[in-house]
Amino acid sequence: MNKTPRQERNERLAGRLSGSMASSSADFMHLVQRLHAQSAAYNAKHDHNFSPFAWAGIPILFSAVRCFAIEHASYWPRNDEILSKLVEGSDFKTILDFYNVPAQLKNDAELIWEIRNEIIHPGHLPTGTGDNWPNSLRTIKDQGLLHSAGSDRGDYDILHQMASHKLFTHCVHVIRGVVVVIIESDPQKSDHFHDFVGWYMFC
Repeated sequence: MNKTPRQERNERLAGRLSGSMASSSADFMHLVQRLHAQSAAYNAKHDHNFSPFAWAGIPILFSAVRCFAIEHASYWPRNDEILSKLVEGSDFKTILDFYNVPAQLKNDAELIWEIRNEIIHPGHLPTGTGDNWPNSLRTIKDQGLLHSAGSDRGDYDILHQMASHKLFTHCVHVIRGVVVVIIESDPQKSDHFHDFVGWYMFC
């Protein structure tokens, strides 16, 4: 019986198959850096912090941190426990829990995960709030991270509020914090992976 792509993907994590791999987290972060640079250039030419490059860069950040967690776990001594857990749903929250990410950083990370979800699983109909922003993500707006007209009685639609260079930069900082926690979780590996933080230090 033929296996589904998901089954094969999970087998690559849970098993020990032959073949080659690469540090794809660095490749993804190189792309994030390019997108962030384009975002900064675009933002400089427009008012109100607007940058559509956030729509592309934020989801790729989460691909990068998942790749990094896999690369870190698969390096000797291999951590089969986290690799097996990553085949389950909510993989990012699994990473946050497994590595005991500190409470404030975890809260910030969970919020930007929901921003990622809003981008790749759009539900961009009216929010039922005066400023077109969901109350469950109110903290993000209260921090001044969005592309906003600044009115409580009318604002841009939800996706255009997320098209924000400040939000993109904030997400990079949060993910960098998560990567540092992963690196520091295993002293046997920390020297090998220390330089990987440099991929997240561009802003």
